[in-house]
Amino acid sequence: MEHDQTSRFVQDGVHARDAADILGQNATVSMADRAYNYLMDSLSNGTLRGGDTILESRLAERMDLSRTPIRDALGRLEGEGLLVRAGRTLTVRRVTVKEFLDLLHVRRLIEPEAAFLACGKIDPNLLEKWREVELAYSDETVTKEQWSLDEEIHLTIVMALQNDYLADLVRNLRRRTRLFELTEFPGSGRSGRKEHLRLIGALINEDASEAKAAMLTHLETLRADVVDLIRQM
Repeated sequence: MEHDQTSRFVQDGVHARDAADILGQNATVSMADRAYNYLMDSLSNGTLRGGDTILESRLAERMDLSRTPIRDALGRLEGEGLLVRAGRTLTVRRVTVKEFLDLLHVRRLIEPEAAFLACGKIDPNLLEKWREVELAYSDETVTKEQWSLDEEIHLTIVMALQNDYLADLVRNLRRRTRLFELTEFPGSGRSGRKEHLRLIGALINEDASEAKAAMLTHLETLRADVVDLIRQM
């Protein structure tokens, strides 16, 4: 298969050595993406938490990869502000209380308006699916599936605006607030099920003002819950 691909490059006027280099680069990119996704999942599910030290050698061994794609993935996460370096030591960023509140403040400025503008732009079948899934969940426990749905709802809303810069911003803000919650209060999260149902209902009815209000209430409730937990520390 690799020989056939190299031959195709040569037929297209690319030197055989250059073709091999291109194929090698593509393979490296693929492995780097795999490493990046693995690390992002570890951050999202709490396997990696703020303050944890990252060891390239251990990751390479665990994922059966060379250090090059691991290093590329770690560089991306460092550039996104999720990892920090002190000398030669790389650790997961520890989001402070002030940073969390600042991040949530920015989300409160952006996401309610996004919900307002997204009305009428999201597939009604998807909205009905969200509602059915939320109705089947419990208010008492928060499962991995509920967190995944929360991510899907928030990102689908902002992506409906077809603004990649805005989507990337919200995605990064959410990753950092999530990292704070998992590090400081593991196992104490709330589902936000009732607020989600209100938000989904508003989107189904294409009631933009209600969707905006529901999203704002959702984020303000999250802030209030975390502030209460901080006071109990």
